Amino acid sequence: VATLAIPAQFGIPTVVSREIAVCSSLHRWGLGRGVIRWANWSIFVITVILVALSSLLLFIKAPRLPTPEFDTYALALALIPLLALDSLRGGILTGLRRVVLGRLPGEMLRPFVMCCALLVASALAPSMFSTPLEAIALTVCAAMTAYVIGGLILWRVRPVELKTVKPEYAVRHWNLSALPIGLTGGIGVLSQTAGLLIVGSMLPKAVVGQYRVAFLGANLVLMCQGALTNGLAPYYAQFAAKRDHASLRHFSARHAQAALLMSAPLTAIYIAFGSKLLALFFGPSYSQAYWPLVILSIGHLSEAAVGSAGIILYMAKEETSALFGSATGSVINVCAGLMLVPKIGINGAAIAAASSEIVCVLIWSWGVWRRLAIIAGPIPILMSRAIKQRGKD
Repeated sequence: VATLAIPAQFGIPTVVSREIAVCSSLHRWGLGRGVIRWANWSIFVITVILVALSSLLLFIKAPRLPTPEFDTYALALALIPLLALDSLRGGILTGLRRVVLGRLPGEMLRPFVMCCALLVASALAPSMFSTPLEAIALTVCAAMTAYVIGGLILWRVRPVELKTVKPEYAVRHWNLSALPIGLTGGIGVLSQTAGLLIVGSMLPKAVVGQYRVAFLGANLVLMCQGALTNGLAPYYAQFAAKRDHASLRHFSARHAQAALLMSAPLTAIYIAFGSKLLALFFGPSYSQAYWPLVILSIGHLSEAAVGSAGIILYMAKEETSALFGSATGSVINVCAGLMLVPKIGINGAAIAAASSEIVCVLIWSWGVWRRLAIIAGPIPILMSRAIKQRGKD
C-alpha cells in the first residue's frame, strides 16, 4: 500500500511546493490557490483509479484468500489517499516555508498516535491489535488523525490571500512538470530495490540478509539529507524564479557543506569500525557486509556532496534533466549488477549501486551547469577562499 501511495502522488507535492514558494515570493497568490486545487483534484482522480484497480484485483483473488487476509488488504487500501494527501499537505507547508509543520503530522504525530494506542492496549487489553486486521485498523485511524490535524494546521497558517483570491490555473504547465518528477521518483525507488532483487535472485538467502543490512546501514548516511533538502527547497525555487544565480550558488555550496558535515563522520566510522559494528549488532557472519557497507556509503557521500543539484533542477523547472540523470543511473545499476553479482557477489551489487549514484549526481551537476551556469556543491566557496588566501599571500 505504501508503494501504491508513490504513484498516487506522482510528483505532485514537489510541483506544489515549488509553485507555492514561487507564488509567495512574487505575490501571485491566484496561481498558488489554483495549484492547490489542481493538486487535490489530481490526487483524488489518481487515487480513485488506483483504489478501483486494486479492489478489482483483490476481488479476483478473493476466492483464494482467507477472510481475515482479504479484510486486511481491503482496509489497507484506505491508506492510499491518506498517505498521498498527507504528502501533498506537507508540500504546501514546505512551499510556505513551514517545513517542520509540514513534516509533523505524517512523520511524528502518526507514529505517536500508534505508540500511545499500543501502550494503552497493552495495559488494558493485551490481546488487542494482535491480528493483522487490527494492526491495519490502528494504522488507518492514526493516518486519519494525522490527516485531520495536518489539515487544521494548514488552515491556520496559510496566508489570507490563499483564502480569498480568485484561483488562476496553468494546468498544462503543472502536468508537464509533474510527469518527469513522478517518473524520476519511481525510477529512484526501482533503482534502490534493484540491487536487492538481483542479489536475491542469484545468491543464497543468508547473503541477501547481509546485503540488506549493508543497504540499510548505508542509508543512514543520508538520514539528514532529506530534511535539509526540504528546508532549502523553497529558497531554491524563489531564487530560480528571480534568476538570482548568485544566491543559488551560495545556497548550493552551503547545502553541500552542511550535508557533508552530517554525512562524512558516519562514513568515516563505517570505514574504520564497520566490520566490528556489524559483528557486534548482527553477528560474526555479517562482518562480510563490511565492503558493501563502505562502498554504498561512499556512493551516498557523493550524493551529499552535490545532492543540491537534483533539487535545484526541480525548483528551476528543469525536471527533464533530473529524469535523464536518474534513468541513466538506473540503467547502469541494473546492467552493472547483472554483470558483477555473479562474479563478486554482494560487493558487485554495491559497486553497481554506488557507480550509478555517482553517475546520476554527475549528470545532475552537469545539468545545473548547462542550464543555470552554476557549479553545484562546495567548490565555489573553496575556490573563493583559495583566491582570498592567495591575495593575502
